[in-house]
Amino acid sequence: IHFVGVSRSGIEGEGTIDGAQVFNPRGEEHQRGPHTILIANSRNLRFKDFKVVRASNYAILGYEIDKSSFTGIHIVGGWDGIHIRGCNHVKIDRCEMHTGDDAIAGGYWNHIRITHCTLNSSCNGIRMIQPSQNMLVEDCTIYGPGVEKHITSGNRNSAYAISLEPGGWGPAPGRLDNITLRRIKTMTVLAPLSVTLSDDNTLGKLVVEDLTARDITGMALSVKSWGTARSEQVIIHRADLEFRGIDDPKLP
Repeated sequence: IHFVGVSRSGIEGEGTIDGAQVFNPRGEEHQRGPHTILIANSRNLRFKDFKVVRASNYAILGYEIDKSSFTGIHIVGGWDGIHIRGCNHVKIDRCEMHTGDDAIAGGYWNHIRITHCTLNSSCNGIRMIQPSQNMLVEDCTIYGPGVEKHITSGNRNSAYAISLEPGGWGPAPGRLDNITLRRIKTMTVLAPLSVTLSDDNTLGKLVVEDLTARDITGMALSVKSWGTARSEQVIIHRADLEFRGIDDPKLP
């Protein structure tokens, strides 16, 4: 389903869109098929109360979306759940995802709100790969291991609950700022939060409040830069982290 250059449109209802797990030997990784819903250069869209299953690649992929919402969407299977590259004033609320790859991903977000979501992934719960500003993640539960296995690797282990890594998919210069993560609960993930800045990124203000994590398998919490820029202001209030760790003799 394509939404290209449209406004005041969307999909609502209690039905199911079945991506049918179409495998394409000419596709990405020699197996991925079409995205289920593709959105580009559109605004004032509303997607509400339906289910996407067996996506052949991403369930929802968006480029340059303004003033749009995704509410009460249930995604099972496939690779990424909702992946958006470029947006202004977008809401993702009360969605539930069980995905093989990242549940919510993308970047170049401005004024994105991710609230009251339940995210289960065999990769990352939320992965920001391009710098974003004015981002709120609030009242979300993110847990592993993945119910749906990662189709490419067969893995079910969950990586980060929230990963902010501009440049993770190639150069993505710019500034991260005014990012708030509030009342997040995580279980059985590599780390509840990982922030990694590249050479051409800066971080203004990051606020973490009321973070509860159980069964952390890798890092308790990480904010770091591979470049020269410092993170200007990182505030952590009321973090309750329980670390298990995995003893891996193969690690240096």
